[in-house]
Amino acid sequence: MDNIRLEPDDYIPILESFGIADYLDSLTIYSPNITDLIWEIKKFCIDNGLPYINLTGAQVERLFADLYDAGFITSKIYGGSNALPTKRSFVSGIKSTQDEISVDVPDGDKHSLRVYTNNGKHIQKNDTNKVSLSELNVKSKDEVKLCNVVDGVVGWMTSAVVP
Repeated sequence: MDNIRLEPDDYIPILESFGIADYLDSLTIYSPNITDLIWEIKKFCIDNGLPYINLTGAQVERLFADLYDAGFITSKIYGGSNALPTKRSFVSGIKSTQDEISVDVPDGDKHSLRVYTNNGKHIQKNDTNKVSLSELNVKSKDEVKLCNVVDGVVGWMTSAVVP
């Protein structure tokens, strides 16, 4: 997943899918301030081959609120934040065949399936819960990241391997 392309609405789920929660949880003993956290997140992106993400203090606060609310981190680390968490859906019921990958339909009025491939491609399929492998241009054993977009909110990602 070296060439992943970030969209403005998916930096929190992408960071989590690469393990930012564990990394940030390991920083709790240092009681970092917001400037230190911004630097640590930039360092994490570089170390993990992600594109440069220029987060603001408010975005870092939202990152922590979301990760804490979803149970991915055990400490809020950055105290004094008024950021409210975004309720993000989880992917469930992943099924893959030789032709397509599908997931269970999430709760919500409008839903889409967003897929990221290891060749940097990103596809969003609106009002459906499946995508054909030919659209993704992937090979057997390639990893893809999947997430639901429910009512405009990008959900938490999970990985699947193409059969």
